[in-house]
Amino acid sequence: MAKKEFHVIFKEIINSKTKPESTEYEIKESFSYSAMDNYLKYFASFANNRGGYLIFGITDNMDLVGMNEKSLNFFSRLDPERLTNEINVHFMPSINVSHYIWEYNKANFGVFEVFEVKDKPVITVRDAKDVLKEGEIYFRYSGRSEKIKYGELNSIIQLRIQSVSDKWLRFMERVAKIGVENAFVFDANQVNIDDDGIRMFIIDENLANQIEFIKQGEFVEKEGAPTVMLIGEGEVRGQQIVNKKVETIIETNIWDKYPYSFKEMWNILIERNPRIKQNLLHKYIRENKIKDNPNFSGYNFRSKEHQEEYLRTGKTKGPMVSNYNEEAIKLFDEVFRKQ
Repeated sequence: MAKKEFHVIFKEIINSKTKPESTEYEIKESFSYSAMDNYLKYFASFANNRGGYLIFGITDNMDLVGMNEKSLNFFSRLDPERLTNEINVHFMPSINVSHYIWEYNKANFGVFEVFEVKDKPVITVRDAKDVLKEGEIYFRYSGRSEKIKYGELNSIIQLRIQSVSDKWLRFMERVAKIGVENAFVFDANQVNIDDDGIRMFIIDENLANQIEFIKQGEFVEKEGAPTVMLIGEGEVRGQQIVNKKVETIIETNIWDKYPYSFKEMWNILIERNPRIKQNLLHKYIRENKIKDNPNFSGYNFRSKEHQEEYLRTGKTKGPMVSNYNEEAIKLFDEVFRKQ
């Protein structure tokens, strides 16, 4: 089960008369840089469970007083890069944490939103005073963050084993479907970055001759064939090596990579933040060229001719419909919570 959205959590807090023992959030009255080591422990414990929230501006008596001027100033000036560095220095794998200000009844509340880590467990790799100890794993229990116990650690290990098994099963199913003689393994660790920042991978020339790279503006007419398009340059160096410079990879199965239409994404965002305005969202997407950024969005072409026209000219006669992914939702959610 995924963690609840923050607006749901905050409603629960508003209706609470006593401090609840929650696995999903922890409350503090004020924020201070000097307590960062303690905050890091909360981050790790939430990440090893389902994710959660560390909220500032609420007393132990559940009075929603908001952060005082000093705490608000410190929290507002917190550098995301500095925060990320602090996390990466102390834990592996990395923890995804965002922070923002939440307004309620003219009071300001600081929020650290911690996302669940997929490759659990998060392990402490560096001591921090008397709070963090190298090698320890922290977990969020009801109302407390502490060293993980056997039952929860065993569950994490079993889930990880099952995840690896599932990946192998899916891989072998795909190999069986296309045939062993037609399957090749690409090692992503062999991708290099040249001086211009372009990704390059090296393959044997004999293998390259068996692969049909789909160049920009060209399409495979074979029905039902999965298509991967490489937009960039191809260059043969020597007798045995082929070097491919790749700037962008576009997969034709857009729904796998970008599963949300704008309407679906909007419904999620408006549920999380009822104050968001659709015209401001459109403006942000336009000014920041989100639709052209494959990290967040991909075009959903009506036909191959529609896609071919765009790749050849950079525009089309008809409207361009875009799909979005989870990263786009996270980005917009964070941006508009701060406004």
